[in-house]
Amino acid sequence: MIAETWFQDLVRKPTDLFLLAGHMSVVNQQGWDIVQKAIREHHQETPIAILGGHTHLRFCRQYDEYSMALESGRFMETVGWMSIKMNRPNNSSVSSSRKYLDANRRTYMYHTNTTEHAFDTKTGAEIDAFTNNIYNQWELGTPHGCSPENYYVDRVDYSDPQNIQNLYANKVIHEVVVRGWNRSDVPYVFIANIGMIRFDIYRGPFTWNDQLTVLPFKDGYAYITLPWSIARNVKDKLFEYPSDHFDAKTILTQALGHLMPVDEPRDQQTFSLSEPEPTLGYVTDDLCGGNGDDTKHARIPKGSTPEYYSNDFTYQLPDDHPVDLIIPDFLKPRTIVSINKLSTERVYTLDDMLEYGTVKTKEGIYPM
Repeated sequence: MIAETWFQDLVRKPTDLFLLAGHMSVVNQQGWDIVQKAIREHHQETPIAILGGHTHLRFCRQYDEYSMALESGRFMETVGWMSIKMNRPNNSSVSSSRKYLDANRRTYMYHTNTTEHAFDTKTGAEIDAFTNNIYNQWELGTPHGCSPENYYVDRVDYSDPQNIQNLYANKVIHEVVVRGWNRSDVPYVFIANIGMIRFDIYRGPFTWNDQLTVLPFKDGYAYITLPWSIARNVKDKLFEYPSDHFDAKTILTQALGHLMPVDEPRDQQTFSLSEPEPTLGYVTDDLCGGNGDDTKHARIPKGSTPEYYSNDFTYQLPDDHPVDLIIPDFLKPRTIVSINKLSTERVYTLDDMLEYGTVKTKEGIYPM
């Protein structure tokens, strides 16, 4: 990008502030730093404000005393706030600040200095009415069942029964996809990656809205029949691909230069009259100094789930026994490559993969 004509023309013009925004992480320096350095070749002290994304983390860094780069978490859980004081005496360093605001009504009322009665505007009420109408028309609030437990994306390890990927691979796929298809008597290995499940499930009624929040994709499932000797090893081969996703603890440790703390769950909380126990939430560590969190929280525990995971298969089969390898459609290309790395007798193609069942991924939990 920095070599393109439009960019070179832009950085040669007199400029008060460069505002950069894009779906690129500010946690590591492999991206925004290149753009920042290209600007600095022509504007050594012009303020640069960078708004990034992609890793779903709260993070801030400053490349120099005249710049700030901010990343504001995932989905709509966080509102990122950055301010830069432009009036500088004698070209001194700019004064920059950042805050991570929890996205909720109480936060908005506090920062707009309004009350419950005065907060809503006419436009806001109209938007609420519009979205509520769609919610009702699509029957998003219709209960399809009841979850007996909380199931978490990344709060507990994959081996934990409350890990949602564990639930998906070992119960949902078997009950919803396999049992309803005409190959349910064939041994199978199911493989998925951590990008599929997007959010937690909480104990209580499970609605269509919950289903679309947890699994919003419309992919189908595919299968290929393989010898047991190959099927049981495909998952390990997939790890040779560069990671599609970011492990928060790992990349923050690399960025900060020290091991990230992980709070262990506590069975008993200390009782205090003077200071109530903070609720679970984001506790941010970044490189911009001070505390950027607008609301104090207790750190959410973090578990570990591998990039690729599978059902817990325990088949005792001969190496040449046919087994169904089941995957979401979007994993087909790299799965074929991994299979062929393991196969010594034939070359497999995408034509060898067939549709498995009629259930789409976004329909994959509520039928339970």
